[in-house]
Amino acid sequence: RRLPAALLATLIQRLWENLGQAAGQDGRWKGHRTFLVDGSSCSMPDTPALQDQYGQPDAQKKGCGFPVAKLLMLFDASTGMIRQFLSGPYATGELSRMPLLHPLLEAGDLLLGDRAFCSFVHLALLGLRQIHGLLRMQQNQIVSFKVRRPHATGKQGKGLPRSRWIKRLGHEDQLVEHLKPKQRPGWFSQKDYDALPEKVLVRELRYRITQRGWRTKEVTLVTTLLDPVAYTKAELAQLYLRRWRVENNFRDLKQTLGMAVLKGQSPQMIERELLLFVLVYNLVR
Repeated sequence: RRLPAALLATLIQRLWENLGQAAGQDGRWKGHRTFLVDGSSCSMPDTPALQDQYGQPDAQKKGCGFPVAKLLMLFDASTGMIRQFLSGPYATGELSRMPLLHPLLEAGDLLLGDRAFCSFVHLALLGLRQIHGLLRMQQNQIVSFKVRRPHATGKQGKGLPRSRWIKRLGHEDQLVEHLKPKQRPGWFSQKDYDALPEKVLVRELRYRITQRGWRTKEVTLVTTLLDPVAYTKAELAQLYLRRWRVENNFRDLKQTLGMAVLKGQSPQMIERELLLFVLVYNLVR
C-alpha cells in the first residue's frame, strides 16, 4: 500500500526504453514498428469502493455480481511486451480511449486491431499523426469490390457502400474514400469532430481462410498502406495473422500469471496490482 504507483509505472517505462525498444527495432515489418491493440477485462473482490469505481456487466444481477475492470493494452508485435495499458470501468468503450495511446506511437508506425477499432474517426486520427493502420472491417459496413460501383449519399442509396470507389488494385483489392459520417460518435467532442477531414483515403481488401472440415471464413481489412507493390495483399493477410497473438498474450497474463481475478480491496490496490502484473509480464518477455 505504501509503494507509490508512479514508481511501478516508471519501472515499466524504463524497461521499455532500455530493453523493449531495442528489441522491437529488430522485429520491424518492412521497416515499420508494429503494434497490436486489444481490450480485455478482469474481475476483482466485491467491495463497495470497487463497485463504485469499476461497475459490473449488465448481465449480472445487481447485488450478485463482481466488479469488472475494462483493460486496453498496446503490445509490441515483435516481442509481445506491453507498451502501455489503460484500465477503467467495465462500461468504458475501447475505441473511446485509443486517442490516449496514439501519442506513444510515431510517424510510420503500424497498428493492428480488430473490428472494435475500425471507424472513420480512428482512421482519421491515425492519419493526422501519420500512423498506419491495418484493421478488420466492421461487420455492419457494406463492402463491394465492383469496379466503379455507386455509393450511398445521405439518405439515398440504401444497401450501397458508404465509401467512394477510387481505383482497382487487384482481385478484391481496391482504393476507396471513407466519407465522414454526419453523426459523430458520442465519445468524441463536436469541436474535434469538426476538425477532422471530410474523407480518408484507404485500401480495402478481402481474403479467405480455408481449413479442411471447417467453413470458409472471409476476412475484410482496411489499411492505410496503399501501395499494392510494396505491400501485397498476401503479405497484408499474413501480417494480420499476428493480431491473433494478442489472445496468447492475454492468456499468458490472465491464466499463466493469474491476472484474471485480482485480489486488491480498493481502487488504489487494484492499480498497483495491475502495474505489477504488467511489470512481471514484460520482464519475462
